[in-house]
Amino acid sequence: MLNANSWKRFRQTAIKVSAVLLLSAFPLMPSAQAANGTILVCTQAGGDVAAAKQALTDAGCTVLAEIPCQTGGFSILHVRPNNGDVAGAVAKFNGKVDANILSAEASFQSKLSGWFNWPPRPSCVPNDPDYPDQYALPAMQWNDARCTLRLLGMGQRAYPRITVIDSGHNLVTAGEEMTQVRQFNFAGGANGVAEAPFDSGVHGTAVSSIMSCKTNNSTFIAGTASHNLPVKVVACRVTNDGETIDTMDVLRAMTWCVDNQALRGGPGAINLSINSSILPTYNGSSVVQEIAKAARKQGDLFVNGSGNSGIVDPSPEQYLRRVMAYDENNQVAAFSNTGPFKAGAPGVNITVVAGNPAQIYHGDGTSFSGPFWAGGIAFLQSFVPWSNPVRLDSIIYRTCDDTPQGNKIPNFNRALVNALLFGWW
Repeated sequence: MLNANSWKRFRQTAIKVSAVLLLSAFPLMPSAQAANGTILVCTQAGGDVAAAKQALTDAGCTVLAEIPCQTGGFSILHVRPNNGDVAGAVAKFNGKVDANILSAEASFQSKLSGWFNWPPRPSCVPNDPDYPDQYALPAMQWNDARCTLRLLGMGQRAYPRITVIDSGHNLVTAGEEMTQVRQFNFAGGANGVAEAPFDSGVHGTAVSSIMSCKTNNSTFIAGTASHNLPVKVVACRVTNDGETIDTMDVLRAMTWCVDNQALRGGPGAINLSINSSILPTYNGSSVVQEIAKAARKQGDLFVNGSGNSGIVDPSPEQYLRRVMAYDENNQVAAFSNTGPFKAGAPGVNITVVAGNPAQIYHGDGTSFSGPFWAGGIAFLQSFVPWSNPVRLDSIIYRTCDDTPQGNKIPNFNRALVNALLFGWW
């Protein structure tokens, strides 16, 4: 229920928005290979994990590792069938051998790989000198959203926040472009060890820059989430060399994000520009979906680039927001995975900031389309901080424009107006 102050705020915003109405996603995209000889087992929420482990042991398996999700009440078990029969083990444990086991699937390894247009392009014109190269933001009516805010005389009410699971994050101090970064290590089995920000490669900083660069500071590019305030980033590093990723480290980082919402600053969008090059994709993983389900229950949302293998992913929409990549004409990029989902954002020739020292690069991939969607959620949330990413994601989707192929691309101006009017609940 809205109190008197909330009603007053609502009426003021509604009047302003009504006046406006009257006046008128190198990609270094991770690939994956099937891991030899192991499976991932997800236990039932509230089930007896010890009993599940015993059932696995009795069935001739060795439990290698466990990732508990306290919030969801389940655990992810990394298991090796002693006879090496992965397919048989998956079939057996999906056959409800034990009531404490929810699902089993073949495990897989993730690896950062991709392509860059390495030569940096020259700066153009102020204020953010490389903004003229950022065709993607105008294509999603981000400029119009800023004009609406100027007309309303409105700034961001709270710092925009984003969590990024990737290769780490360099600080970019020029113009205070990206300096509000806290980093936690999950690589090599670590479980959220705080560390000074650094990028073990370039992918994480590039992905984050799409969302997190400070806007209107005469430096590099504009960040999707920033209007007049800098973006606060929580970086979860899952690789030591910027290339090789252990899926268990990614799952551990995802689970940590769910269990440590307060440490991350509250409910927020979590960008996951990591996927597998073969089926099942992350969206098709029952383990990933269980983590994402637990996240949604508390208002968090994982945003996942759909993948760069050019395949049709038949897995249904569940708890992740899956984002495909478009080219400059809003056509689905040839490399982008598709399937029974419609959400997408530009992912071809995307301007990013990466490297040490930082410079401008351009690259392709769903690694870059996903952050436009996640950054858009953080952008909206900074104006209605009492809302949460699940609601705001729904607003973005409902207010999308249709592409020539019948898919969806964000219209951030329309989403902003709707969030200001209806993002109170």
